[in-house]
Amino acid sequence: MPNAFPIMPKPPLAVGLIAFSLGLVTGCAAPTAVPNLGISASPKVLMIGDSLTVGPFGDRMEAWLIRSFGASNTAIYASCGSSPEHWLAAEKTFVTPCGYRETKNGKRILEKHRNGRKPRKVSTPKIETLLARHRPEIVIVQLGTNHFDNLSNEGKDAIPGLARHYDQFAAALRKRGSSVRLVVWIAPPDSSKFPKWIQETVEGLISGLGKRYQFGTIYSRKFTSYKVGRTGSDGVHYDDAAAYSWANEVIGRLATGFKKIGAMR
Repeated sequence: MPNAFPIMPKPPLAVGLIAFSLGLVTGCAAPTAVPNLGISASPKVLMIGDSLTVGPFGDRMEAWLIRSFGASNTAIYASCGSSPEHWLAAEKTFVTPCGYRETKNGKRILEKHRNGRKPRKVSTPKIETLLARHRPEIVIVQLGTNHFDNLSNEGKDAIPGLARHYDQFAAALRKRGSSVRLVVWIAPPDSSKFPKWIQETVEGLISGLGKRYQFGTIYSRKFTSYKVGRTGSDGVHYDDAAAYSWANEVIGRLATGFKKIGAMR
């Protein structure tokens, strides 16, 4: 996978993105003077995710984002079982039966399995609505895990349709007039349940967005390894300790990248 974005048409944006990618993936030093992406001194941040963000990974990310950007500037939405298409206004509303997180203005709604009780069903909000409501400058996306199932069930025939969904989601973030200045996509962590070709395919679809839409990408499989009985039990969802470890790696890369482009002081 590429370690940095290609040079983009606008030099300041290009240099900022390249510096951000270096911070995310390689940890290399950025140029001495790095123009930022026009991000304000107190940016609003929106994070979108699936069941992994509903769970302990989301707990750690939520705490760090609020501490770093402030409760009033942080919004997190995560829907268990969701994929990019479920967040699109053009698609049928996806009602999650297995868990939901919504954090905004320091208040949290968290639906998950507790003591044998199933979570309340919740409709997944649409990305277009969330962008209009929160006007974020930074968007962090943690989606793609549930496409493992699509590929497992349908094989490579599913790829064109999945690619279309990723493009539609990315286009919504980059729509003319959007407040979004920076998008970072956290690719799925390692899974022992699905073969490598499936994980590599989803990672490749996400990586392609980075090239076409100038997104930052965090390749979680580089620093995660799923061991049934040690990091979790189902081959996909990480237990608390393993999820926190994954989150800490992600946070380290985000913090480095944000500081390099002036998005975080």
